Amino acid sequence: ELYFVHNLKFKNTELEFLMDLKYFVDKFYLSERLNMEECLSEKEIRKFLENCSSEYWDFFKQDTVLLHGDYWEGNVLWNNGEIAALIDWENSCLGSRYFDVCNMRLELLFEYGYEVAKKFTDGYSKFFDLDKRKVAFFDLIVTLKFCGNLENWGFT
Repeated sequence: ELYFVHNLKFKNTELEFLMDLKYFVDKFYLSERLNMEECLSEKEIRKFLENCSSEYWDFFKQDTVLLHGDYWEGNVLWNNGEIAALIDWENSCLGSRYFDVCNMRLELLFEYGYEVAKKFTDGYSKFFDLDKRKVAFFDLIVTLKFCGNLENWGFT
């Protein structure tokens, strides 16, 4: 399902009102925080990301697609075994598909474990050859989503 969202065709001017992924990540993921989350190694992740070469940050500019921004099972509505709708588009933006893919991987890892997250990744890879360096880079970024909010996060 996510692959098909990422492959919607549009003219650049049709979605220019959406924010850019790099802006979104800078504002909501990389902004400085006073209290670092020790259990997620937040300080180390931030230090690593600060020291990444521009080659890694250029991943944001490659393969620009429409992103949901918060793709996980709770935002997928089903009807008779078919997807009826994707909801909660408030974080939608334009950027690298790896952001949505890695967000979903992390959601699945926390809720169901490694095997389910791997199965999702393998399934997506049938449609698009995922670069392992980009997956690792975006995995670190989406991990920051939970920092400072870990105790309030969860499936309900």
